[in-house]
Amino acid sequence: MKRRRIILEIIISLFLITCGNIVFKNNTKALSINVEQDEQKFIIDETNKIFGDIEIEHMTYLYNLNDSPDYIYVDFKGLGYVIYYRDTLEIMEYSYDKDIDYSSYALRKYYVGPFNYYEKRNNQFVNIDTGCCLNMSEFDIEVYANSLSSLFSKNINERSKCFLVKKRDTNYDFVNTFPKNRDPEIDILNLITANTPGSPNTTYIDNYAYFLSDPTYGFNRHGTCGSVAAQLLLGYNNYYNDRRIIDVEYLNGDWTGIVSSDLYDKHNYLNPNDNINVCDNPMSLTRYTTGTNDDFYEYIIQSIEPSAFNCICTETQVEISGGIATVTTTIYYPDGTNSTSVVTRAAEPDETDSVNTIHTHSGSSIYDVVDGLESILSEKLNNNQYNITYDIKGSFFGWSPISSIPIKNEIDAGRPLIIGMNSNLGGNNHWVVGYGYQDYIYPGGTETYSGYIVNYGWTNQYNIWINESWCNSYIKLQINHTHNYNIVTNNIIDGSQIELRCGECGHRKLFNLFNLSNNAIVGLNYPISGSITIPSTINSFPILSIGNQAFKNCTGLTSITLPNTIASIGDSAFEGCTNLSSITLPNTITSIGNSAFKGCSSLSSINIPSSVTTINQSVFENCSSLSSITLPSTITTIGTSAFKGCSSLSSITIGQNVYSIGDYAFMNCTSLSNVTIGRDITNITSLGTSAFNNCSSSLSIKV
Repeated sequence: MKRRRIILEIIISLFLITCGNIVFKNNTKALSINVEQDEQKFIIDETNKIFGDIEIEHMTYLYNLNDSPDYIYVDFKGLGYVIYYRDTLEIMEYSYDKDIDYSSYALRKYYVGPFNYYEKRNNQFVNIDTGCCLNMSEFDIEVYANSLSSLFSKNINERSKCFLVKKRDTNYDFVNTFPKNRDPEIDILNLITANTPGSPNTTYIDNYAYFLSDPTYGFNRHGTCGSVAAQLLLGYNNYYNDRRIIDVEYLNGDWTGIVSSDLYDKHNYLNPNDNINVCDNPMSLTRYTTGTNDDFYEYIIQSIEPSAFNCICTETQVEISGGIATVTTTIYYPDGTNSTSVVTRAAEPDETDSVNTIHTHSGSSIYDVVDGLESILSEKLNNNQYNITYDIKGSFFGWSPISSIPIKNEIDAGRPLIIGMNSNLGGNNHWVVGYGYQDYIYPGGTETYSGYIVNYGWTNQYNIWINESWCNSYIKLQINHTHNYNIVTNNIIDGSQIELRCGECGHRKLFNLFNLSNNAIVGLNYPISGSITIPSTINSFPILSIGNQAFKNCTGLTSITLPNTIASIGDSAFEGCTNLSSITLPNTITSIGNSAFKGCSSLSSINIPSSVTTINQSVFENCSSLSSITLPSTITTIGTSAFKGCSSLSSITIGQNVYSIGDYAFMNCTSLSNVTIGRDITNITSLGTSAFNNCSSSLSIKV
């Protein structure tokens, strides 16, 4: 593979593209340089080929531990950043969510892997995020720095054979050429070169939105990243695959169990909408419904790395003022107590303010995490209900990244996994949860390299891309449970979906409530009860009608509101809905089919919109509770048996446009005593047989 060294000529740490100029800034001065429009366009175009329409705000060089400027940091305005390896423009990491504020640091910036960003203070590497020092000997620094240079300079296919090497030869003495606090110069034409037009090859697990919700998890205070990763992985599998994995008291929502032991009773929670068992929408993806609480985090630590509970944390803070160094040392003990001592001394030459934190707990190995997961899962599931597999790449002779193939295969199968990064590269051991990957092509070439999209396990760092070469191990977890949604609840969401629950593990899911055909509701997929408001659109389709027998014999339905998109109600649409007491019809309805409300014995009143002209056959037959009905003046025909058996109906007004009343139209309306007809009854062209038979003995028909 062809390699090119980016030889740079302009000192910068910040640049802005404005009006044909690129403005470069460092800590002491600003320099404006005229650049041809096509050069500016090249920068924008080449950047957009990889990252879309993004404005670059700032760029600077990051140094390897041996003071070689091996990396380029590019800050996207308001969106995140990317770090490149300088020789090849291979991406080391990037994020659209997090921004590294390097611009506020005057000292040389060092980079030794994802989220390992350092300054050098008093000949120590100090993490700019945590204040912790990277305590390394000169030999270690040389070994690690050259390992990185060797790794990322090699052909992608040779990385598995990468060994520790001596300091690489170079004809360009970067350390001597560029003094402290000064960055090398950047060749703007070669800063970001395209792989291929358009988006990279990106693959996520199907449920990647779980991680974008930033689920709650424990705060990694004592090097417990293995427990954080396990908490995230178990939380994901509990949310989607088997709700038996995590006990209710370890979920959010503040379970009390005061009312009963029923996990699905909202009254047993202080904050029910934060809990996946009882939140209103079972598909809720808030950071609380997806996450787990601190008690679960501590439970996991006990299973994976219990020594963290005995961790003693020593924080040393140095403040320099007037040549005097004030050194404050605070020791935090496991029982929550602490002790502080303060010492003043003369400041060392070039000494600056610093904070260094040291823990006695050294973190967890891959075997600690695997054994802990096994211990937790075996308490809840049988051995055949889950599988844990893992692998680690040995590094006895030097650094050797783990193959991306099994990691990608796991993500392709829709399963997140724990990915390990090792301190052999100069950073810290760290565990992350991978849920996607992207492949990139080297600029100017055809070979590809990969990286993983991960939740890094630190606050608000849940959408980070890291280069595959930082990683040396993985842990895979597969849950072998198939949900059986045999419990139909009465939880209806948005008037069109109903919640079902797995009778074995309790997993909740939404299913389509209605059977749809040609913009019509033609049936129910599941029984419903109570009130429902049908939306105007379902699955992006407007609902234009209620089909024949769509709700027939739905005895649990008590109230229904139809949207103003409905134009017709089919034959027997609500027939036999014996508990339906209220229905709201929109003014858009022009047709109500035969027997549409026949046998709705609880329906007490209804307003027929003026858009309807015909009361069809048996529409309200045997609606025995119907005591009030308003017929609009637009009605021209009352069909056969239209109100037959409406025994509670006491009066009705028939408009002046009615010319036909069908057979048995009001037969057996035993309470009907007052009928007002708006026209001369002799002008009704059709008055059916027994139209008013067996009505009240005091029936009065007024014209």
